[in-house]
Amino acid sequence: HATWEPADTHRVVLTNVAPDANGEVHLSLHMQEGLRVSPSYVQIEAMQNVNVHDPIAHVRLRMPGPVPRVTLTWEAP
Repeated sequence: HATWEPADTHRVVLTNVAPDANGEVHLSLHMQEGLRVSPSYVQIEAMQNVNVHDPIAHVRLRMPGPVPRVTLTWEAP
């Protein structure tokens, strides 16, 4: 679970981020080249979408426990 805060063309901010029992948060966001996450102890990875009509992987975050604020940033390649 997370709360979506203001976003723009270079940044998405999530607050009150709480992972599931496996330490994961699945986001309905497409994985983009150059996507980065902070804080640095949160890991970001591609997660294959189960929807066969969308071949682009989604975003999975892995974290050891709840995080008060997670920021995703990217730069166009």
